[in-house]
Amino acid sequence: MGPNHEKNIKRREVDILKKPGNRDYLKYISLGSEIAVGLCLPILAGYWLDSSLQTLPLFTLLGVMVGIMIMIAIVIRLYKELNRGDE
Repeated sequence: MGPNHEKNIKRREVDILKKPGNRDYLKYISLGSEIAVGLCLPILAGYWLDSSLQTLPLFTLLGVMVGIMIMIAIVIRLYKELNRGDE
């Protein structure tokens, strides 16, 4: 596996991105990742704070609320993007 193998892999990656149908899949993967990180990260950070400060479940619940607010913001943004295409 030399430099030609790496070039072929990069070429295939670029070819995948050029196909219109694959771009839709990338949008969905990006949205799914954004949702997962936006919801899980505040909860995990809250749990970590609770374990460090011995305040369970205060910051975990706060993390859940922040995660839900992030989810609402993502849904609102997605709604606006979808409605912009209708105009």
